[in-house]
Amino acid sequence: MLSKAFNIAVKEWVGNVPKISMERENNERDNWLKADEERRLLDVCPELLKDLIVFALNTGLRQNEQLSLEWEMVNLIHKTILIQETKNGKPRTLPLNLTAINILEKKWQVKSIKNDFVFRSMNGTKINNCNLIRAFNKAWVKPDIKEITWFWLRRTFATRLVQKGIEYP
Repeated sequence: MLSKAFNIAVKEWVGNVPKISMERENNERDNWLKADEERRLLDVCPELLKDLIVFALNTGLRQNEQLSLEWEMVNLIHKTILIQETKNGKPRTLPLNLTAINILEKKWQVKSIKNDFVFRSMNGTKINNCNLIRAFNKAWVKPDIKEITWFWLRRTFATRLVQKGIEYP
C-alpha cells in the first residue's frame, strides 16, 4: 500500500523520485488447527456446534454451503454431497468420509418436517451465520487457543489432505 502511495505521488506531483527499497514483512501464519487445538476446541463445544465443526473439518465446505446444506443435496448411498450454488458458480460433488457420513446419519434420525436443512438451529430453522460465529468465537476462547476463524476449518481440511498426499482443487 505504501508503494502504491509513493507511485501515485511521483506521477501526480514530483515526476522523478529515487527508488526506495522496502523490507518484506513476514506475515505468514499457520492458519489451520493442529490436532491438539482441535481436540481442546471440541471438548468445550456444545453438541450442535461440535457437529458443525467436525463436519466442516471433514468436508471442507464453506460456511454458507454448510449452513444451506439440504437433504436433497446429500446422497448417503453414493457417499457424496452435490453443491449447486458455489462461489465460482460451478456445481461440484464432494465425496464424504466416514466421520461426515456418521454425522449425517445422526442428523437424519432427527430430520425435521418443517424444512430440509441438515443443520438446524434449536428452533428448527436455518442456522444464522452471525449466531454461529458468536458461538464459535466464544468456544475457541475457553481452551485458550490462538485466535481462529471459521475459515480455518476449511484450511485445516485442505492442509490435512495435502499432508496425506491428496491433491485439493
